[in-house]
Amino acid sequence: LTSFSLHFTDSTIISMAKMLMTKEKMEEIGEE
Repeated sequence: LTSFSLHFTDSTIISMAKMLMTKEKMEEIGEE
């Protein structure tokens, strides 16, 4: 259960990080 929740948390963090990175890239493109 612990390893599963840790894996789930890692996946969620990675997904959130990708979303934030994509948002920042889109904002940079919009500024140009």
